[in-house]
This record gives sequence, structure tokens and C-alpha cells, in this order.
Amino acid sequence: MPETALVKASRRLRDDVVNALAASPDVSDQATAALLSITPFMDDLPTSACTDNPACLQKWTDKQMSRERVNTDAVVQRLAALADRSRSPYVYEMAMLGCRELVKGSVAATEACNNLSLERWSSLDPHNAVPWLALVERAQQRDDKAAVDNALYQAATATKSGGVASELMRRVLAQVPTNDTHRDLQADMAARAFGVAVLDMMGSGHMTAMGLCRDEHMADSNRRQTCHLLGARLLADSDTMLQSRLALALVKRTGLGSSEFTTKVDELDALDWAVRQRSGELEHPSDGQGCRATMAALRYFGEMAQSSELGVARRTLDDHLRRSGQTVADVARQSRQSRDKAAAP
Repeated sequence: MPETALVKASRRLRDDVVNALAASPDVSDQATAALLSITPFMDDLPTSACTDNPACLQKWTDKQMSRERVNTDAVVQRLAALADRSRSPYVYEMAMLGCRELVKGSVAATEACNNLSLERWSSLDPHNAVPWLALVERAQQRDDKAAVDNALYQAATATKSGGVASELMRRVLAQVPTNDTHRDLQADMAARAFGVAVLDMMGSGHMTAMGLCRDEHMADSNRRQTCHLLGARLLADSDTMLQSRLALALVKRTGLGSSEFTTKVDELDALDWAVRQRSGELEHPSDGQGCRATMAALRYFGEMAQSSELGVARRTLDDHLRRSGQTVADVARQSRQSRDKAAAP
């Protein structure tokens, strides 16, 4: 399929999925549609003549950026309105995600986001570390030490730590056609959903918590214990390699539970190998087997929607261990060697 035709077909599929979600009576589907609708699509591709003309291309780019800003502001306001009327933690987190990542300066959108409250989000999901980590980030920005300590403690003693990623992917993929027509478009839609879901992790307070648990803070026994609990909580509930690595770093810094550290390092390195094995299947080979790679992508994103990145990695690793007779330590050593070789000059 020519590139322009593929772009237009992808846009039509995106619009079909967004419209189906938006028409759902489920407010969580509506919030999913709102956030997904911001995924950039250029509605009017420049002509080849315009592409060769810097002034024309700049004018086209400015037009697209203006359109994207207007659309983004409208969507953020829609998300904020949905969250204001809902008691769903998922909807509220989607709105907070939209406000954090997507607002571009509109007065109306900013006012809509200002009406949202991190305190309300944490009250809707009080046992989840994620909203408390967002409160940690805000308290740190305000230099409010007491609020930092309280929010960090609440995050550390939460009974779960999970965001919107898997649920968002499940809702999107439920609307993607499963017929054999344009399989590449289905994979593209799944990838876009995953890309939006990845934003859930970024900027949610995890990096602020890492800063508050640096080595220089470990002389404070209360902070040290809190950081250890937080690391253990995040490690237990992590569904991505990134969060697992951050969580393990927190545990390591505290010096507590050191007997478990080597085992966890080996486990994560082995899982990292499994992630690279599966993600490597997504690359389109040069031998004309693009369809095979597309099908692999659909399977991979579909499995992630049902569990998580780490859930898929664990199943991949378990299957490999059964077939190969290797141990986790064997695969971990192989993973580290491969990583070191790739990083070598």
C-alpha cells in the first residue's frame, strides 16, 4: 500500500475506534476516546511541490501545529469535564495525564485542569501509590517538607501501584477489527495505544521519589525505611521494565533486604532478555516477511493488553526455561553479556 494511502487508512481506522469508544455509554470508554483522539495525524499531507518549497512547507507546518493545539485544548477540557463528573480512578487518571502532558497554554484548558485535584484522585484510589506519588511531586515543587513526607509515606504503605496502561490498551484493542484486512493498520493502532499508555509512567512522581531516596537521605532512618517500603511496593506491582529498574534501585540504596537483591537483579536481567526477544520480533525483516512481523506485533500488543509488558516477558521466559533447561541465572548472565557487547565501542 502506498505510504499516503496507508496514512489515510490508519487515520480512518483511528477515527472509527475513537468514534466507537466515544459513543459508548461507559465513561471510561469516553475518556479513552478523548485521550486517544490527540494522537497526531496530519489530515492534509503536503504536496511534493510544497515539500520542495521551504516557505510553503513552513506554512503547512504552522497550520498543522495550530490545529493540533486547538484539538488538544478541546480534548483536555473534555477529559477534565468527564473526571469532574466521575468517581472512576481510571477516568481521573486519564484526565490528569492529559493535563500533565498535553495542555499547551490555552486559558480555558488550564482553568479546566486547575479544577481537578490530586487530593480527590487520591481519595478515589487511596490504596494506590500512583496518585500519592503525584502528590509527592507537587509537594516537592512547593518545597513543603511535611507534605512530601506524608505523601511519600502514603505511597510507600499503599497496597498496590498501578496506572491506566493495561486498561487503556484493552479498551482500544476491543474496538480494533480482527479481520484479515489491513493487518498492518491494526498493529499500528495497537502501537499508538501503547504509546499513549507509556505516558502514564512518565512524570507521575517516580523520578521525584528517586531523588528523595538518594544516598544522602539514607542517614535519616525514617526516610530510609520509607524508601525501602516504596521500592518493595513498586517492585511487587511493577508491570514495566522501567518501573522495575527504578524500584530495584530504591531497594538497593536503602541497604535493606540485601539478601534478595542478587536474586531480583538476575530475575530482571532475565526478563530484560525476554522483552528484547519479543520486541525483536516486531522489526520488519528485509526478506519480504513483513506480514509475519505484523502478526507478531498484534500478538505482542494483545498479550500486553491482557497482562503487561512484564507479564508477557515472564511467560516468554518461562517457556524458554522449560525448553532450554537453562536457569534464570543462566539467562541473566547471557542477557548481561549481550547488553555489554551491544554497548561496547
